[in-house]
Amino acid sequence: METKNKVRRVGYWFSDEKMNKLKFLDFIEFCKQNKSLEFIQMDLERPLNGQGVYPLDAVVHKLNDLFLKADQGDEQAQVQLRHFQEYTKMYPDTIMIDPVFTARRLLNRTECFKLISESHICKTDRDVFVPAFIEINSQNHQETQRTLANNKVFYPIVSKPLLAESHEMAVIFNEQGLKDAEPPYVAQTYINHSAILYKLYMIGDQLYFVNRPSLPNYTIKV
Repeated sequence: METKNKVRRVGYWFSDEKMNKLKFLDFIEFCKQNKSLEFIQMDLERPLNGQGVYPLDAVVHKLNDLFLKADQGDEQAQVQLRHFQEYTKMYPDTIMIDPVFTARRLLNRTECFKLISESHICKTDRDVFVPAFIEINSQNHQETQRTLANNKVFYPIVSKPLLAESHEMAVIFNEQGLKDAEPPYVAQTYINHSAILYKLYMIGDQLYFVNRPSLPNYTIKV
């Protein structure tokens, strides 16, 4: 008896910008060599259940753009997210990369830092830690200075927008530099790291890392 391999159907949704940046269409062409995979672009403009191509075996997405727009009151983005969430409730066995709750939580840098701080490795290995940080929501520089001191966040500090979708950042060396930081943001003690950044990626149980150029070491003259 001849057994045919089951075709796995993978849905995907990315903004046009993310599609181009990730070269996702090239990835799909590459995957076509594996005839057991079929990729389906998800149309979130209308309910997914009535489109005749569901359920799917897995969904890969980058919904951050929709999260941000929906939170800012964009009705179209709110409808698209609702259609996506309706699908996840109807087909809970579909593998989500990543789960919507997780993806949304990681958009907030404060939440990211808290998650890492509370992880097993941070609690058991003294060499792995999250530099002191605090969320800043005030434009009063004196109040911000007190908040930094109370939470042991020392200069130089790195300021990063609260939303992790933005990659903008600034290094602040003194209280005077606080005037250029636009709240809400996360302030974090800058740790010298010899201009090398290690980025970690995990696929299944496999861990990968790459070296990236970063900022130089800084010292503050007292």
